[in-house]
Amino acid sequence: MPQDAVEQWFDSRELAEPDRRVLAVALTVLDRDDDVLASLTLLNDWAADGCAVRRTAGVFGFLRAAYRRGEPDRPLILSLTGHDPAIATVVAGLWGWSLITPGAGDAVRTVLRSWAAAAERDPEVRDTFVRLFAAVPRSTRQAGLLMIHAEKLRSGRAGAPDTARRLLDVLTKGSW
Repeated sequence: MPQDAVEQWFDSRELAEPDRRVLAVALTVLDRDDDVLASLTLLNDWAADGCAVRRTAGVFGFLRAAYRRGEPDRPLILSLTGHDPAIATVVAGLWGWSLITPGAGDAVRTVLRSWAAAAERDPEVRDTFVRLFAAVPRSTRQAGLLMIHAEKLRSGRAGAPDTARRLLDVLTKGSW
């Protein structure tokens, strides 16, 4: 899905007005702030919040940012996780919240496919992807959902069979 299509998808979501305002704040923080770790930590804090509005803003703000491309045509946040363990920890948390947030399934699939495709093309990115997603599940529910996504990546049309196989191998050895 091209970048513009993802932006349109996020823009077309029927969010209540308070959700839209909080999401706009989340995106403004990401666009303005040059401290990526602080911005991602804020989104993670919101995603973990018991308030549905903040949770929605944290998750969708993260997923929207996660779809952005860096150089050379890699997802920027995925690339950063390979170079900064603190960012990797926060991003793993955000993916965990994203997997279990109601209404986020389509966005999770879109971004995960994008990241897996980048990983399939580049062995360095593939290793980063597998390490990151091995750290995502904090519960059997999250692990199960991630395994379902990985299986779809392994066998689907727009799949990433090697990346998905490696991720499934790591996930099946984990204990949650």
